[in-house]
Amino acid sequence: MKLFERIFLYSVIAILAFHVYLVDERVNSQSSYQHEIVASKKLIVNYEGQPIIGMESDENGNANIAMYNNSGNLNVAIDTMRGSGRLAIFNNWGSQVVVIHSTTDGKGTLFLSNGGGVSVNNENNNMVVGLGAFNGDGMVVINNKNGEVIGTLP
Repeated sequence: MKLFERIFLYSVIAILAFHVYLVDERVNSQSSYQHEIVASKKLIVNYEGQPIIGMESDENGNANIAMYNNSGNLNVAIDTMRGSGRLAIFNNWGSQVVVIHSTTDGKGTLFLSNGGGVSVNNENNNMVVGLGAFNGDGMVVINNKNGEVIGTLP
């Protein structure tokens, strides 16, 4: 099968799958093909009119994609800001709990809030290194390949 034929066939399958699984009797839509949509802000809402996805850009070239939960609270934000980028994850109440950030000088940072931690697991899914906050204090845990603790700080 030639490349053009595969692209055409896969496109048709994707459109049919979208129509069958995502469009129901409550949606009155007309389909049309648009080569390009130009907008500085786009908002997608659920059936109740609450925002679930927002996309926007500003005059400085910064961009933002925001995703909201059913309560209308922000859950995920992806931003570009003056040559850097950020991925932020929020809890159900809208508090920022995880941030992955890149800086303009090429450095990266991971922030965890509310007693979070990072674990490194081996190929058997056993934690071998853990770093985090426990009861307000910092903690480092080193385990053997079986996941048994061999050392902690403090």
